[in-house]
Amino acid sequence: MMHLTIRYWHWKFFKENKSYTLAFLDIKMPKMNGFELCNEMRKVNDKVKVCFVTAFDIQREEEDDLKAVGTLNEKPVIIRKPITIDDLVKRVRDKILDS
Repeated sequence: MMHLTIRYWHWKFFKENKSYTLAFLDIKMPKMNGFELCNEMRKVNDKVKVCFVTAFDIQREEEDDLKAVGTLNEKPVIIRKPITIDDLVKRVRDKILDS
Protein backbone atom coordinates (compact mmCIF):
# COMPACT_ATOMS: atom_id res chain seq x y z
CA MET A 1 0.00 0.00 0.00
CA MET A 2 1.53 3.30 -1.04
CA HIS A 3 0.52 6.73 0.24
CA LEU A 4 1.38 10.08 -1.25
CA THR A 5 0.88 13.74 -0.51
CA ILE A 6 0.46 15.19 -3.97
CA ARG A 7 1.24 18.68 -5.15
CA TYR A 8 0.90 19.72 -8.74
CA TRP A 9 4.55 18.91 -9.50
CA HIS A 10 4.04 15.28 -8.32
CA TRP A 11 1.38 14.72 -10.98
CA LYS A 12 3.71 13.08 -13.49
CA PHE A 13 4.99 10.65 -10.86
CA PHE A 14 1.42 9.70 -9.87
CA LYS A 15 0.45 8.99 -13.49
CA GLU A 16 3.44 6.68 -13.91
CA ASN A 17 2.85 4.82 -10.61
CA LYS A 18 -0.87 4.12 -10.43
CA SER A 19 -0.72 1.92 -7.32
CA TYR A 20 -1.41 4.62 -4.73
CA THR A 21 -4.29 4.00 -2.33
CA LEU A 22 -4.48 7.31 -0.47
CA ALA A 23 -3.63 10.91 -1.33
CA PHE A 24 -3.71 14.08 0.77
CA LEU A 25 -4.55 17.05 -1.43
CA ASP A 26 -4.35 20.64 -0.29
CA ILE A 27 -7.46 22.44 -1.53
CA LYS A 28 -5.66 25.69 -2.32
CA MET A 29 -2.71 25.18 -4.65
CA PRO A 30 -1.25 27.15 -7.53
CA LYS A 31 -2.19 26.15 -11.09
CA MET A 32 -4.75 23.52 -10.07
CA ASN A 33 -6.82 23.25 -6.89
CA GLY A 34 -7.13 20.00 -4.96
CA PHE A 35 -10.58 19.22 -6.37
CA GLU A 36 -9.41 19.60 -9.95
CA LEU A 37 -6.37 17.44 -9.22
CA CYS A 38 -8.60 14.80 -7.63
CA ASN A 39 -10.69 14.61 -10.79
CA GLU A 40 -7.56 14.18 -12.89
CA MET A 41 -6.18 11.55 -10.53
CA ARG A 42 -9.38 9.53 -10.69
CA LYS A 43 -9.13 9.41 -14.47
CA VAL A 44 -5.83 7.55 -13.95
CA ASN A 45 -6.76 5.55 -10.83
CA ASP A 46 -10.43 5.56 -9.83
CA LYS A 47 -9.70 3.57 -6.66
CA VAL A 48 -7.44 6.15 -4.99
CA LYS A 49 -8.90 7.50 -1.77
CA VAL A 50 -8.51 11.22 -1.22
CA CYS A 51 -8.40 13.38 1.90
CA PHE A 52 -8.58 17.11 1.26
CA VAL A 53 -6.54 19.30 3.59
CA THR A 54 -7.09 22.98 4.29
CA ALA A 55 -6.52 25.69 6.85
CA PHE A 56 -9.27 27.82 5.33
CA ASP A 57 -13.06 27.82 5.28
CA ILE A 58 -14.62 26.29 2.19
CA GLN A 59 -15.72 29.04 -0.19
CA ARG A 60 -19.03 28.90 -2.09
CA GLU A 61 -17.36 28.05 -5.43
CA GLU A 62 -15.36 25.30 -3.72
CA GLU A 63 -18.56 23.74 -2.36
CA ASP A 64 -19.63 22.92 -5.93
CA ASP A 65 -16.20 21.44 -6.66
CA LEU A 66 -16.42 19.39 -3.46
CA LYS A 67 -19.80 17.96 -4.48
CA ALA A 68 -18.39 17.08 -7.89
CA VAL A 69 -15.54 14.97 -6.49
CA GLY A 70 -17.80 12.88 -4.29
CA THR A 71 -19.08 9.65 -5.72
CA LEU A 72 -22.09 7.50 -4.93
CA ASN A 73 -19.87 5.30 -2.75
CA GLU A 74 -17.64 7.91 -1.16
CA LYS A 75 -18.17 11.10 0.79
CA PRO A 76 -15.28 13.56 0.49
CA VAL A 77 -13.13 13.95 3.61
CA ILE A 78 -11.97 17.42 4.64
CA ILE A 79 -9.15 17.63 7.18
CA ARG A 80 -8.73 21.03 8.79
CA LYS A 81 -5.24 22.25 9.63
CA PRO A 82 -3.78 22.36 12.14
CA ILE A 83 -4.50 18.79 13.22
CA THR A 84 -2.91 16.61 15.85
CA ILE A 85 -1.20 13.41 14.76
CA ASP A 86 -3.74 11.35 16.73
CA ASP A 87 -6.66 13.01 14.96
CA LEU A 88 -4.95 12.60 11.60
CA VAL A 89 -4.38 8.89 12.19
CA LYS A 90 -8.03 8.47 13.21
CA ARG A 91 -9.31 10.28 10.10
CA VAL A 92 -7.06 8.23 7.82
CA ARG A 93 -8.13 4.96 9.46
CA ASP A 94 -11.78 5.97 9.15
CA LYS A 95 -11.25 6.82 5.48
CA ILE A 96 -9.50 3.56 4.67
CA LEU A 97 -11.91 1.37 6.63
CA ASP A 98 -15.03 3.23 5.52
CA SER A 99 -14.41 3.00 1.77
